[in-house]
Amino acid sequence: MADGSASNPYGVVVVGIGIAGRVRIRDLSATSQWEGCHWTIKGFVSRRDIEIEGVTKLDLEDALGNEDVHVIIICTENEQHEDLVRKSLQHGKHVLVEFPLALSVQSAKEFYQLASQKGLILHQENIALLNNFKDKLAGAGKWTRGMIFLTGKLGGWIGNMEKSGRPFIANISLIETVYHLVGEVKVIGGQFTTLEKGYKAVAELETQDGREVTVSLTRLAEAKRQKQVYFEMEDGNKIEYVPEAPKAQSTQGEGPKPVGLFMRDFLLFINEVKTGMNNEVDINRTLRSMEIAEDIHTLILGSL
Repeated sequence: MADGSASNPYGVVVVGIGIAGRVRIRDLSATSQWEGCHWTIKGFVSRRDIEIEGVTKLDLEDALGNEDVHVIIICTENEQHEDLVRKSLQHGKHVLVEFPLALSVQSAKEFYQLASQKGLILHQENIALLNNFKDKLAGAGKWTRGMIFLTGKLGGWIGNMEKSGRPFIANISLIETVYHLVGEVKVIGGQFTTLEKGYKAVAELETQDGREVTVSLTRLAEAKRQKQVYFEMEDGNKIEYVPEAPKAQSTQGEGPKPVGLFMRDFLLFINEVKTGMNNEVDINRTLRSMEIAEDIHTLILGSL
């Protein structure tokens, strides 16, 4: 069993070679250790006929059956997450999966339970939370209303809810951002509007002390990705956060510098693997956020 030492590093396989998968491979290939924890890229899995210099292409079953593979990073389309997470855990692999972990909270609970039973780490990526905006908000005084807007492109599997999940599951990071920033909320309203070339989904949420947070998600056939988070303050001011674009791992200077968001996420995960401890705060936030998302969908989509 690997222990993350230089002589016994964690073997990592990336499944799915879209943008996120390629960034993961690039960053993890550029650096192979951090604070005494070592890893090595054992290969990648892709249904496409592609090659990546210096990295071996593997079949999924070969990767899962290889005792030298300890970590699976899942970067595929959403509809494949559940099958890949389940198989990876059943084969004794630690799992890092791009959000959403699953397309339903029921499946997510099953996976966390399975990981716990097998003594494995299951980590859902959420780079949207890797910033200091929560501290900035807490130090700014009392806020009166929060707003989160996301506009993105609608195309391919993202436009098919059976494959991507319903809007606020497919974009669970939006609900997790709310929960991360303000704590427990309940659904008080919302709507789903079909547009000529896409849709708009809005959720109205309320904190335990009665303050409202609106989450607005727009998907269009042709749209530039834009995200904005802002809160109106009691004194009339507004504080906002505009996310940075993900960067690759920097390797200049002495030792690795985890400046990229995907790399920062991986280091959180690999620390969990090394310590053998799942982050219960992250797990509770993910599960509760999925419950809230399902409440939103019951209201705005019904049986659609």
